[in-house]
Amino acid sequence: MNTYEENLQYEEKMDRISEELEEMVLDTMIAVLKKIRERNFDFSRLPNQTQSEPFPF
Repeated sequence: MNTYEENLQYEEKMDRISEELEEMVLDTMIAVLKKIRERNFDFSRLPNQTQSEPFPF
């Protein structure tokens, strides 16, 4: 195998690795955004104490 073929195979492998990493990062970002949305929804359902009454110290 000559150097050109080796370089081509290396580039193809690196492209596949980059695609996999990109997919993993995007999946992780989607999961994080879903979790943030869930928590925001949970917090929005809590009564807002700052407007209704003072903090109970």
